[in-house]
Amino acid sequence: DGNGRTSRFISSYLLTSELEPLMGYRLSYTIKENINKYLKAFKICNDPKNKGDITPFLFMFLDIILLSTEQLVESLQARLEMLNTYSGIIPKLPLGENSKHGDLYYLLVQATLFSELGISTYDLLDILKITRSTLNSRLKQIPDGLLIIKKEKNNKFYSLDLRLVDEKLMAEYTKAPSED
Repeated sequence: DGNGRTSRFISSYLLTSELEPLMGYRLSYTIKENINKYLKAFKICNDPKNKGDITPFLFMFLDIILLSTEQLVESLQARLEMLNTYSGIIPKLPLGENSKHGDLYYLLVQATLFSELGISTYDLLDILKITRSTLNSRLKQIPDGLLIIKKEKNNKFYSLDLRLVDEKLMAEYTKAPSED
């Protein structure tokens, strides 16, 4: 009937406005992962023997908020470690040793790890303080397949195929040493 969805929306909205926007998004996901606990708590509260006591629901909901927070922290920490790893790899990418391309790669890695869509053309222009033609030139110098471009409405969003980065680097490390 929509009451549960409305309640989850209101809860997520309040957490987003009072704490951190990521918490609101994460809460919805965590509730979905734990929907049986969620529904069981409602059932307990609705039992006539409970006389409308919502304490079991509140405890369950606080547990879900705690779980959601812990999972968010773990996810962000894992992505931060990956960001640190990939930032060390950037100089090994094509033209990555050049600071201009290195800065672009760093933003693309961040977008890949922390964004659903990637980073927009506008944000790249704003952060890098370059012209559109300079940006387009640098993006064209990134090898085919490595740069991922998504279009949404009139906007382009960019990210990197990190699996391809991993494959290229593994291939580089497993090459037989050249004979001199």
